[in-house]
Amino acid sequence: DFEFDAKDIVYVRIDRRRKIPVTSLLKALGMDAEEILDTYYNTVDFEKTKTGWKKPFDAEKMKNANPTFDLIDANTGDVVHEGGKKLSPRQAKKLATDGLTHLAVVEEDLYGQYIARDLVDLKTGEIFAEAGEEINEKLLNKLKEQGFDELPLLDIDHVTIGPYIRNTLAVDKNMTREDALFDIYRVMR
Repeated sequence: DFEFDAKDIVYVRIDRRRKIPVTSLLKALGMDAEEILDTYYNTVDFEKTKTGWKKPFDAEKMKNANPTFDLIDANTGDVVHEGGKKLSPRQAKKLATDGLTHLAVVEEDLYGQYIARDLVDLKTGEIFAEAGEEINEKLLNKLKEQGFDELPLLDIDHVTIGPYIRNTLAVDKNMTREDALFDIYRVMR
């Protein structure tokens, strides 16, 4: 049985006994955090620009959106859609066919987003951010200082795609496959 709690954490019950985070079950099956997130979420690559950040424009996803801020073409700096107005499917498609590929994003728009993959220094092996970690001002500044000019983020909009699996992973105390297997065996005894 699967169930959600009040904090939108997904649990699984084994033999109708104690519940464990569903991510523990996935870890017991051999998946790591990156694989779990990659299975349940798409990734959006945000790229650093001279004036801020940019993200790909997805016409399909923007259909019927009602952005609270102006949509700005990251390549030209032009406002392509006024904030507070609904973006019809036809308008979204037209923007794409007219050549809109990326939207400008300010740094504050990255706060509260989640890292999709571990961000690692390939020379030293140092991990600067782990998959699923939430971006805040301090972390973003650290990543910029380390030269990360592209950030793979989970495609979570909190409207059509929620952070349920990511949140479950964040509260899961089982770090390894062995930890998860031990937890499951303990429940089954």
